[in-house]
Amino acid sequence: MKKNKLREKMQAGGSVIGLFVSTPDPSIVEVLGYAGFDFAIMDMEHGPNDTVLVENMMRAADATGMTPVVRVTTNHPSLILRALDSGAMGVVVPQVNDYESALLAARSAKYAPAGIRGMALGTRATNYGVIGRDEYLKFATEEPLVMVQVETKESMENLPEILKIPLIDMIFIGPTDLSQSLGYPGLIDQPEVQAAIHSIVKTVRAAGKYVGLFVRNVDEAKYWAGQGVQFLAVGGDKGYLFRAARETVQALATLQ
Repeated sequence: MKKNKLREKMQAGGSVIGLFVSTPDPSIVEVLGYAGFDFAIMDMEHGPNDTVLVENMMRAADATGMTPVVRVTTNHPSLILRALDSGAMGVVVPQVNDYESALLAARSAKYAPAGIRGMALGTRATNYGVIGRDEYLKFATEEPLVMVQVETKESMENLPEILKIPLIDMIFIGPTDLSQSLGYPGLIDQPEVQAAIHSIVKTVRAAGKYVGLFVRNVDEAKYWAGQGVQFLAVGGDKGYLFRAARETVQALATLQ
């Protein structure tokens, strides 16, 4: 059974870099995998991706050696189950604001007795039944990453309680929604928002869990890696396309 390369690299003290993919096309994931990213987060919250498309996108990630992660639409057991059954090596669960919702997310990703995930032994995650029950249960327990988003003032206040849940591997910070919750919609660079992110990172690291963060560029990625963030989602696929296209258009503007 394959190992989660993200978990292995972070356990060794390294950082991993990836991005969000909202374009419902496996070829986009394939291109990004060959570019060398560690992971891609197939985004079902802010994008048109559906379950069938996401499964094919994960095949593209696997083909290039990139680790597939899925951000589900909302915190619901069936959505988390389907992402994992399709082969996700991690799930990002948005809008987790308190202990109860965090516990639901964590238990939805695990089989009994620790969790409530429904069991099927013929899914893509088991290589359609090729992997034996015992080997697969060991994998499902140890390898996929359970990541809950902290992105509101309420979730910040409840973070100490959320961090007590052993099944949660990572707190993923959503800076844009956090800025909105703190009264500065979209203004991530506001001192209060930056202070909040620093506070979350410090609290999570002290609890011995991984921290994930969406960052906008390379400079931000380097800065936050220096602060202890090991899981860095550096932008999204459409942003990379837009910037490269705009740069070309502007460079050739004199020809028009």
